[in-house]
Amino acid sequence: MFKKFILSIALCLLLTFNWVNGVSTGSIQLKNNAINMTLSLPTTTSMRWTITTTNAQWVAIGFGSSMTSCDMITIQNGGSWTVTDRYSTGQSMPAADTTNHVTGFSVATSGSTNTYTFDRLLNTGDSQDFIVADGTVNMIYAYGTGASFSQHSAGSYGGFTFNVTSATRDVAFGSEGGVSVDTEQTLIHGLLNYIAWGWFSFFLIVTGRYSKYFFSFRIMLHLFIGILALIFTLIAVIGYGEGGRKRPSLNSMGDEHKSIASVVNAWTIIVCVFGSSMRVCSIFLGRFCFLTYYLWYVHVILGILLIVYSQFAILSGLFLYDSPITYLFYIHLGLIIIMLIICEVFWQLNKHWKYTSIDEIERKGLPEMTMEEVQNSKRKLAIFDQYVIDFGMYLYDHPGGKYVLEECRGKEIGKYFYGAYSLDDNIKVHKHSFVAGKIMKKIAIAKLKLPMDIDNMVTFGGEGKGDGRDHSHELYNGHFKVTRKDEIFKGVYRVTFSNENNHYKIVLPGTSTFGRHYLIHSESQKVSRYYTICNSMNSEIYPVYINNIDRLIGNSRDEKLSLDNVDDITESLQLIIKFYDESRRGLTRLLANVQDEDEFLVSKPMGKGLDLSADSITGTNLVFLGGTGVLPFLDFFVFLARMIISEKSPSDKIINNEEFEPFFKHSSFKVYAYYPNANEAVALDLLVKISDLFTHFKEEERFSFTPVFTRQGGDRLNDQKIYEFLDQASRASDLKNVWVCGPPKMNNMFQRLRKTIERKYEGSAVDIM
Repeated sequence: MFKKFILSIALCLLLTFNWVNGVSTGSIQLKNNAINMTLSLPTTTSMRWTITTTNAQWVAIGFGSSMTSCDMITIQNGGSWTVTDRYSTGQSMPAADTTNHVTGFSVATSGSTNTYTFDRLLNTGDSQDFIVADGTVNMIYAYGTGASFSQHSAGSYGGFTFNVTSATRDVAFGSEGGVSVDTEQTLIHGLLNYIAWGWFSFFLIVTGRYSKYFFSFRIMLHLFIGILALIFTLIAVIGYGEGGRKRPSLNSMGDEHKSIASVVNAWTIIVCVFGSSMRVCSIFLGRFCFLTYYLWYVHVILGILLIVYSQFAILSGLFLYDSPITYLFYIHLGLIIIMLIICEVFWQLNKHWKYTSIDEIERKGLPEMTMEEVQNSKRKLAIFDQYVIDFGMYLYDHPGGKYVLEECRGKEIGKYFYGAYSLDDNIKVHKHSFVAGKIMKKIAIAKLKLPMDIDNMVTFGGEGKGDGRDHSHELYNGHFKVTRKDEIFKGVYRVTFSNENNHYKIVLPGTSTFGRHYLIHSESQKVSRYYTICNSMNSEIYPVYINNIDRLIGNSRDEKLSLDNVDDITESLQLIIKFYDESRRGLTRLLANVQDEDEFLVSKPMGKGLDLSADSITGTNLVFLGGTGVLPFLDFFVFLARMIISEKSPSDKIINNEEFEPFFKHSSFKVYAYYPNANEAVALDLLVKISDLFTHFKEEERFSFTPVFTRQGGDRLNDQKIYEFLDQASRASDLKNVWVCGPPKMNNMFQRLRKTIERKYEGSAVDIM
């Protein structure tokens, strides 16, 4: 009896000890009582979970601080309540374990409240299962309203901790906390993406749009930055993309971060592919084709959209981790937008600063180079105004593509640069900006050496406007006013420019001025145009030619007129200019509506001129002209007329003591001139008389002129007609040159056929003025 009493006392003491020191049940309320968890240890080797949720159809808990390498237990109502032992390798759907170590599962439902109870051993013996040892255990949880286990929504997940002492079966919960994270991994992941799309994207825009002056460097830099952005993104996603969550996301965008960011990699690769393809097409395709054009558009559009989209990806990542520095991203984004606005405003203000002066090129002090040296050089050279440029260093950076520059080798490019013509029907007429002017300065390598008599054609006697500047180095330093306009053909005017301090002489003997031109610039409209030297159309000279040729072919008995005293009539400069009604802000419109106060800068004569040598013109030369395109050749045709007069009737020479190179006798010129109608035919009467002159002397094989009036029944020029003319000429003799000067449509037609013609008629050359 006493023994039983002692045992009872001992049992009571033991129970009292355990009540005071050990066996306990812990509980915690999460998400403002949306979920309640209770944990107890029925034995020293097992634990029992009781989870109560409201309005939830699935719930999951995990042993660990993140979804990476996490042992998990999920409960779902997929028609019937099931509990599953799972293992999560990352932020994706965790797979079920081979063996389910969860036992004793039961569900009690009361309205919208569900209570789940299940048991699990502290150590299941499974290598993938978490071993609950004495001490603090980190836990994560999530729940949802769907019937099946799925990705949780914003705010329906979190973390907590509990302490366990298995020997005394003691459990104590800590407070609700965040989900722990691999801080270093997440920091690197976010930093790499921030650099790639927070800053690299800004520099991609700058190098793609706002730094065109640096051409080669900015293209390489753009490519380099684009590749870096791709590399940084791939490293961030592949190497550091599986960080856990520091605390619950309070924004639904955070929960969508993975799906939002998942497309950035592929999108970046696509943008890089389109950019590289566009670059390859612009370099290796024969012309500026639609493929290059549209690849460029797709690259730009996809790139801009990617940059915008990536900002949402970065922001969703900050929401995912409920980052305390999210506000800094807004500051950064605002700063980038402000910087881009400043760049755009500056660009918009400056892109209209059209290139108008080449004084900077003149100040480089370039060496001289002859046209023969330009033609024989192996470098890719062209003529701009009076300078030689090496476009080989810019060949792959020109926005129009490699083709545009290669087609200009050995030619004058000023008319394209100033926006008067385009090289091809597929290329729009483009007036180049100040950036292009700076690039032109950079690639200019020499000054074109012109004959001495051309330098002596212009005398600048003053400083123009008297602005105090030293104008001695400038290409054009004469400020002229229009003092007279005379319509000599329909829409074509003889415009007289005068300045009391500056004078122009006319060079008639020799061939140095043939095919050259003046550069006229309007400071008010910031526009420049070339106008050909055509001394034959001077108001004092034109009647002399008409009169003397008429005398020789028997159409007139007037006395012979001489041009020996031509210096007496050259105080002013006269240019033949066609006024285009469709021109709204062009130079011809300004000249047509010129005001008394309007002033124009007029250059010295410039250009490569006609290549007139024994090697270049001996043989048959076909000349196709259109409209005012006859003007660059008119002085040469008049020169041929003076030559035949000197040969056949020396006493009737128009200019005494003029001599001619003998190789001109072995050259023939067949001229086809296309006009809308006879009333608009520039210099038609003079050209017809020159042709009649050669016929009169029975030398029509050396020069013939065929006018075609397209609006009066004449056949328009087309590919078939061109080849007919070429075949006829090549059968008669060696076809040497095909000279073309006309409206853009005519020029572009021959530009398209140029290489084919030169291959088919070996030894011939096509020169488009």
